[in-house]
Amino acid sequence: MGNAKEKQTLRPIDVHCHFFNRKEVSALMLISIIRMVKNAEIILSGKNSSESNNRQARQLSRNARSSLAFLMTSMHSPKRIFKKLSSYEKGFIFAPLMLDIHWLTQSPKNKEPYVRQTDVFSTIHAELDNISSAFQHIGGRRDATLEQRRISVEFRRIASSLHRLVSKKTFRDLPFINSSIDNFPQQEQQLTELALSHPNDILPFYAVDPRRSSHFSIKDDGSYDIEPLTRKLRINGGAFVGFKLYTPCGYSPTHPMLMTLYDYCEKHNVPIIAHVSGSGVTTLANELHIEGHVYLDGRLQQVNEVWHFDNKNLFARDRILEHSERLNHPMLWEYVLNHFPHLKINLAHFGHLPHSLEWTNYIWRMMCRRNADGSFLYPNLYTDFANIVSLSTLSEFHDRYFVTEPLLQNRFLYGSDYYMNLVYLNDMNDYVDNFHRIFSPEEFNLISVINPRRFLSLPLPDDKES
Repeated sequence: MGNAKEKQTLRPIDVHCHFFNRKEVSALMLISIIRMVKNAEIILSGKNSSESNNRQARQLSRNARSSLAFLMTSMHSPKRIFKKLSSYEKGFIFAPLMLDIHWLTQSPKNKEPYVRQTDVFSTIHAELDNISSAFQHIGGRRDATLEQRRISVEFRRIASSLHRLVSKKTFRDLPFINSSIDNFPQQEQQLTELALSHPNDILPFYAVDPRRSSHFSIKDDGSYDIEPLTRKLRINGGAFVGFKLYTPCGYSPTHPMLMTLYDYCEKHNVPIIAHVSGSGVTTLANELHIEGHVYLDGRLQQVNEVWHFDNKNLFARDRILEHSERLNHPMLWEYVLNHFPHLKINLAHFGHLPHSLEWTNYIWRMMCRRNADGSFLYPNLYTDFANIVSLSTLSEFHDRYFVTEPLLQNRFLYGSDYYMNLVYLNDMNDYVDNFHRIFSPEEFNLISVINPRRFLSLPLPDDKES
């Protein structure tokens, strides 16, 4: 009885959130907002008005406004972002994930990275100059409906807000996206200092990219020495509890250096969190040198060469989906787990795709797979519900997966993806409320208290299977 009471008083954990600041996300977010605005422009430019088109445009308007709120949050320091999230998730412990955005702009040239020639901010300014006049034209057409005129005014206001935002000193001081400015060391320093000052509140994950030469050295026999990475871990005297992988930034999950990292993490029970969804940020490059495997036409293809992507438009959603599929399909992670079946890894977002359950079903099948003796093939494969902002989607995930296999309920984790989720939210309180509406108190305790502690190897009283 005493143990049960003690369990209930354990602090919940947000196992997937972010505290990095504007230097990591500003230009990428501006690109995302402009993409929404341009899509709305295309929808409203059609001669045939329909309620479906107007509904899509209204949703894009809401998303753009939410993205602006996200961008304003990104201007705060990591310490202030932590304080803000603490006001929403009172009493929580947080696992903030780093993100190595520096490599999003890299392309190959003789296997060495170089900067994509497109100056992202110049492109943004050029687009902003066209947006307001385009929507003014749409709203002024004789055949425009009252609803179309109203939506056009909303987007002209959004464009005006963007103009004011990029004219602020904080943005004028922000460098163009290029390889000469690397904010990763500062991001690491800020998160390390925050974790050291709040050791019981913050359990950070270190971002790994196999293109960052400071992460490893190559031995005489050609193998990788990853000691520069492993010394970052708290178990070795560092500040970090695990590693974060975000392969759509431009690398394969099966890169040889990462295979060495998986081997270490499996042997030392070090947790890994990997972004696995069809949305989020992806490399801005149209071509990359890829070493490892890519997913193509239902199978894995091993490459060590320059890979050319089909979708070139910087603002097109298809570009994000293509990069995500090639470099982040669950089949790639299945390959990893076939080599390291006891690896403790969270395939985050439960493979959420905008219009399909394909990746979610794939991850679920991986979680369900068993050995001949009935034991689970991948006993340390976790997933999380981070950034599942739709109440209906969260309900579907709960009913279709979480409750159908009780033995797997201990592999689901709560995460907010704050402040990335502000792109899709009007209010963070809505996000938290959704979980309490869908999950019973016992279920929420499982995904926010018990399961995260097991994933992070934190002590649990009376540690029995739940």
